[in-house]
Amino acid sequence: MLKTLKQTFMLRCTMHTNMLIHAVRSLPVLRKVLHNDLYAADGFKTLAFILVLIWEAFTTFSVRLIYMGGLVALPLIPLQSDWYTNSQLFMHILLLLTIVGGMTNSKLINVNRTTEYAVGMLRMDAQRYTVANYMYYLFRLVIGFLPFTLIFGLIAHVPLWLCLLLPFTTAGCKVFCAALSLTCRERFGMTDDNRKGNILSKSVIVYVVAAILLGAAYLLPLGEEYALPMPVSAGILLAMIPAGLLGWKKIVNYTGYKELTLQKIRKNYDQLDRNKQVQKTVQRAGISADTAITSRRRGFEYLNELFIKRHRKTLWQMTEVILIGAACVIVLCIILMLRIPKTRAPINEWIMRGLPVLTFVMYFLNRGLSFTQALFINCDHAMLTYPFYKQPKAILRLFRIRLREIMKINAAPGTLIGCGLALLLAISGGTDNPWNYAVVLVSPIAISMFFSVHYLTIYYLLQPYTAGSEIKSPLYRFITAATYYCCYLLMQQKLPTFAFGLTCIAFCVIYCIVACILVYKFAARTFRIHRE
Repeated sequence: MLKTLKQTFMLRCTMHTNMLIHAVRSLPVLRKVLHNDLYAADGFKTLAFILVLIWEAFTTFSVRLIYMGGLVALPLIPLQSDWYTNSQLFMHILLLLTIVGGMTNSKLINVNRTTEYAVGMLRMDAQRYTVANYMYYLFRLVIGFLPFTLIFGLIAHVPLWLCLLLPFTTAGCKVFCAALSLTCRERFGMTDDNRKGNILSKSVIVYVVAAILLGAAYLLPLGEEYALPMPVSAGILLAMIPAGLLGWKKIVNYTGYKELTLQKIRKNYDQLDRNKQVQKTVQRAGISADTAITSRRRGFEYLNELFIKRHRKTLWQMTEVILIGAACVIVLCIILMLRIPKTRAPINEWIMRGLPVLTFVMYFLNRGLSFTQALFINCDHAMLTYPFYKQPKAILRLFRIRLREIMKINAAPGTLIGCGLALLLAISGGTDNPWNYAVVLVSPIAISMFFSVHYLTIYYLLQPYTAGSEIKSPLYRFITAATYYCCYLLMQQKLPTFAFGLTCIAFCVIYCIVACILVYKFAARTFRIHRE
């Protein structure tokens, strides 16, 4: 088992090493400097090994912290009453959530990219692979839960000896549920497949029972004396330890892991194929088939106008929904301030100090990602096969035209939100500095302009899509994720509206100029169709 676990871990390190090198070599500046020999460098292997260890440690503890703190300990605050003690509520919620977790997520057959390579391609023994990795998962489960069952359990006045045993009860529940699932599969033919109305589907039964248990976990304590007594909850949890030991024998001796693993791998691939087909169907449904659509313009303006007219439903439909939603929110805020005058001060304070939240809101409202995706699937995928389409002047010309169009789409919600904020600021009490009205009005438009330029620029500089319309660029994924986290962190700040607004406007103008320069310099080499 240890040998199998070591091989799995080394395979995972190799995968992360290759992903890291591929991400570094995808940078335009480093692509020609770094060669394929880098994949054999020991330094990157060591770095990948360290990163895997850090990630394993982080996920081991962070997930359990969120579980114990957010799902078990936090609900104790509103549920406290004279009828219950903290320890009774804590054990009641933990017991039912443990059963739900064991039923819905036993983690026995966990198919991921490592599993596909190890069992599907390298033909590693499926039984040894599954059992070894399940042992490792249970070890991480116990180690990850132990500090938080101690912390939150002792705060809830649960005895120390019971807090020490709680991680083992969770592991025992998962092992028992996994063994029970294998037994049901053998004796009753119950599977995970709930298609074609299969009422014996395990997923149908499991999720119905799980929904009932979740309701019992949080709703029963609302009634007087309906939470399970402390000795009952503790007794059921402790009984899961011997139950898990009995179930472990079934898990070790089961011989059908290869069939189950390959079945889930095929199911994952089938799901990916279905998702691609659905995506193409949705894209085609948004394209107008009206042959009367034409344009009097020439060159790239002609190509762009035809694209915008034929894809108007795809590009503008969601924007229209956003406009309606934003208008409703603004009207409701106005009605609220007129009917309840005491709400004016908090709204005025938020507009004057909480404008950074607007960046996070505009991140979700911008249509840059869907716009570039539609561009590639329905236009650039075919046009990039022509040499003239990849000339620097042609690229910059088309970039400017497309930037104008995506700015129109994103500026509509930005303009409405800016006007609405200026109106709310005036109704809520106004401001001593009249320039604040202009800043509040222009800031959402500037932020929408930034996202328009940002997504179109990284599309041209990285072109993340393959011929099969899949995103394969690790750097593109990293930049989009970093954009989200930067907006999220900015949302946590409280800055004066005037200073924040001027900074946003200046940054967006500079970013737009720099983006045009970068696209002109590098897009001729980066804007191309990548191999699968």
